[in-house]
Amino acid sequence: MIPLGLVLVLALFASIVLVVVWTQGLKGLGVYQRPYAELVKLGRWSGMLRPRTSDTPYEVGERLGRQVPRAQPAIDELTDIYVEGTYSSHPPLKDPWPTWLAARRAVIRGLFGRRLGGWFGADESVALPPKGHPELLSRWGARRKQL
Repeated sequence: MIPLGLVLVLALFASIVLVVVWTQGLKGLGVYQRPYAELVKLGRWSGMLRPRTSDTPYEVGERLGRQVPRAQPAIDELTDIYVEGTYSSHPPLKDPWPTWLAARRAVIRGLFGRRLGGWFGADESVALPPKGHPELLSRWGARRKQL
């Protein structure tokens, strides 16, 4: 049996490591840029998002919105605020934090729910696409096996 003290020390150490890894790369950003950066970081960590350097924030936001349809309006709003604040000559007119704090749970559940469904529960707000399309095989020259 593992002593309770050791479990608590390991949990504390894991928490500290997670906080350090999470905040890495976010320190030099503006207050209005952090929610978008956290959104992209969650997408990368989940494996659902692999942004290229040539992608615009709107392209990244659109891809994330397709992965998490329940949070698409919030993702679009965070992207708009990020672009306005980053690429205009004035700070954004709207504060992104209330939107991000309200949508963060849906984003995490949508991105990690497929991999860790038992922990987060199934996202039943959107029907999953079918796993295969046998009707499309004929377009590529494949034929069904005759029994």
